[in-house]
Amino acid sequence: MIMKTKKIKKDKHQKNITTKKLLFLQRVLSEKKEILLVSIIMIIAIAVSLYYIFEQKSNNGFFSFPLDDPWIHLQFAKNIIEYGSYSYFKDEVVTSGSTSPLYTFLAALLLIFIKNEFVLSYIIGITFFALLIFFSFKLGKVEFGFSISAIVFALLVALQPKLSLISVSGMETTMFIALVIISIYFYRKEKFLLSGIFTAASLWTRPEALILIGVFFFDMIIQKFYFKTTFGKKLFDEKKFIQFLLPLLILSLLYFLFNYYLSGTLLPNTYKAKIAYYFGQDRTNFLKKDILQYFSEKEFILFPFLIIISFIFIVYDVVKRKYNNSLFYFAFAILFLLAYYIQLPTSHRFGRYLMPVIPFYIMIVLDGIQRVLILLQERSKTDQSMILNFIYSILIILIMGLSVNEIPKTKDELTFLGKYHNERHIKIGKWLRENTTENDVIATHDIGALAFYSNRKIVDMVGLVNPEIIEYLKDKNSTAFLKDHFIKNKVTYFATMRNWFEAVNQNPVFVPVNEFEFFEVFRFEPDKFHIMPKLASEFNQQAIILIQNQNFRGALDLLMRSLRIDPNSSRTLFLIGNVYDFLQDYDNAELYTKRALEIFPEYPEARYELARIYFIRKKYDLAKTEISKAIEIKPNFKEAIQFMITLLENVEKNFDEAKKYRDALEKLQ
Repeated sequence: MIMKTKKIKKDKHQKNITTKKLLFLQRVLSEKKEILLVSIIMIIAIAVSLYYIFEQKSNNGFFSFPLDDPWIHLQFAKNIIEYGSYSYFKDEVVTSGSTSPLYTFLAALLLIFIKNEFVLSYIIGITFFALLIFFSFKLGKVEFGFSISAIVFALLVALQPKLSLISVSGMETTMFIALVIISIYFYRKEKFLLSGIFTAASLWTRPEALILIGVFFFDMIIQKFYFKTTFGKKLFDEKKFIQFLLPLLILSLLYFLFNYYLSGTLLPNTYKAKIAYYFGQDRTNFLKKDILQYFSEKEFILFPFLIIISFIFIVYDVVKRKYNNSLFYFAFAILFLLAYYIQLPTSHRFGRYLMPVIPFYIMIVLDGIQRVLILLQERSKTDQSMILNFIYSILIILIMGLSVNEIPKTKDELTFLGKYHNERHIKIGKWLRENTTENDVIATHDIGALAFYSNRKIVDMVGLVNPEIIEYLKDKNSTAFLKDHFIKNKVTYFATMRNWFEAVNQNPVFVPVNEFEFFEVFRFEPDKFHIMPKLASEFNQQAIILIQNQNFRGALDLLMRSLRIDPNSSRTLFLIGNVYDFLQDYDNAELYTKRALEIFPEYPEARYELARIYFIRKKYDLAKTEISKAIEIKPNFKEAIQFMITLLENVEKNFDEAKKYRDALEKLQ
């Protein structure tokens, strides 16, 4: 009996030993090795970011941003330096139109020394990405308790292609994520004063920090009153929370006063403007595509299953009243996604609004993997550390491999989007500077590059810097409001994308790229001004896709629905005529094309379409009249010139006149 007891004690002792030395992920490295490994990881992260930048430069021949928003920060920063004003035009349009005041002030400071807008933005983004990696390791070491686990966490964050992409986007996202990680690190280390300061700094970077503040207070309360941890006891019994609360309250109050002083609202204009613009977005689609698909595709393909395992451990610990560190990160992720689901159901380009969740997603998954392996070891009668080490290593290598595999694809995306914005936004901004006067006022919805490069006063059509326009954004028919607003603000030109605000019934004065997405510049002429209602425009865009796929009946149905919403759109009538042409119903094709020309006589594409119909019907004189008008309206209309050549050579046999058009066509090639 005594011998049996001794054996049991020996087995338990052996299990404790193997649990303590369980996996290589639990080994503690020397401080020098830690510094060396973290430095290498930071260099890797910086190298990936630089790879994106220089590959874009090599392929495109220029630097650019994958979004228009970075130039908004830069425009504010430029005016702070040049006019001493937090304004969007000289010192006149003073407004809280930057989502990230802290980022804007930092950009203004650097603008004194660095004049290149791209280099400046890259330096900020990459620097905070490196800080994110460093403090990811520091936080990982606190949470996991072991150096190797923290190294793995930092490495997975460094190799995350979405995060490295956003570091060179010119946006404040990596700055925000880094400040969030830093504030949590100091909180876990019980350095509450620093945690409060950095939490407030994250609020000055993005308003979503309010979610983080809420999670901090949630964590304090449950640790004290539900889990009754030593940490929670110290917070309240020793009044340590005051060290956190005091700087947070003071700096947050200054933030709210700053916004209120500038625009009369506690949060930046951008918050209310985006909520108004995206009002009515499909939340089911947001849940499926922006959340579930985004967090399960490509490099995250293994994560959904692993997150379920972590969730089970969290629930189990909560029921047992045992505090699980991952509960904090899980609460932050859920509340963050829920806030967007309720308030702003869109993740924007490459899911940038949801990126702050990514490091915590990785942390929760890693914690779940580690907990499973420890559980398996503890339940085993023998030391399984070697096989468990192997499983852990394979999983981590696989996750890293999936991330690394996405880096070239992400580089291609960044290169494409950089070219996209250069060919549209930057070119329009420079065209406006060269072809308009200093007194001209430009209205647009993409206000960044246009304002930065044109040096013209901008009227914002979505309210980011003109909050007075926000209220109309939910209006289904914006023509009347915008017309009055443009007249009041002395607008002379407006620039819009068709999929944002589709302007019809007049010809643009400048189109930098004649392909989707069309970004067009128009003179503002109140008598001609007409913006299609959003739903009618969407029907047209869907119809065009169906036409390209030769689904003419489906396209016709959508176009008729569009016409019922907006009977005064020449583009809709033209498209209907075009569909009837494809269906060889030339009576209706002629009827609707003529109706389009009644509304908009200077519509070159409609003139061309009507000429084609007349040609098919062998009304050659009428065809020549219409095609001549099309070329007169639009001298560089290649298809119309080629049509005229065909008509002259094959019908009239007038080769001398046809040669003049051939010469003109060759000059356009």
